[in-house]
Amino acid sequence: SREPSSRPTPSDTPYKAVIYVYLFGGMDSFYMLSPHSSCTLYDEYKDARDVFATLHVDDMLELNASSSHQPCDTFGLHKNLDAFQSLYNLGHGIFFANMGHLSKTVTKDNYFAETKTQLFSHFSMKQEAQYVDAFREQAGTGVLGRMLDVLQRKS
Repeated sequence: SREPSSRPTPSDTPYKAVIYVYLFGGMDSFYMLSPHSSCTLYDEYKDARDVFATLHVDDMLELNASSSHQPCDTFGLHKNLDAFQSLYNLGHGIFFANMGHLSKTVTKDNYFAETKTQLFSHFSMKQEAQYVDAFREQAGTGVLGRMLDVLQRKS
C-alpha cells in the first residue's frame, strides 16, 4: 500500500496534471463518443445500435482525430459535453475509447470460460476500469497510482 503524498508547496511554476474523469453510473460511452457521420464506420455503428441508442449527427460535436491514427479522422462527441470538446481541441484532453478488461481475445461462445471477470456485471466492470490491471500484476493499485509511480521515477 502506498503512503499518501504530502501536499506540494504552492508555486508559480507551470505544470501538467493528469485528471481522470470517471463518469460514475449509467453513461453509455457509445452514446458519448462515436464515429462521426462523415466516417464510413458511422453506418456500422448505427446498424449495431438501436435507433434510440445511436448518437445522431444533430447531437454531435465534431472532434478532429486526423493525427490519432484511428480508422476515422473525425469523431462525434455528445453535444452536452462541450467542455470536453474544448479541452480536446486545445490539446489538453484525450479520450481513451474501447478500453475494456479482456486479457485475451474471446468470442461470445467462449467468453464465460475464458475470462476471469464478470463482463456483464456493472459493478465488476467499474472496478476493472479503475484498476486497468487485467493480469493482476500490481494488485491493489489503480491506473493513476501506477502512472504517478512512473512519473516520479522519471523526475
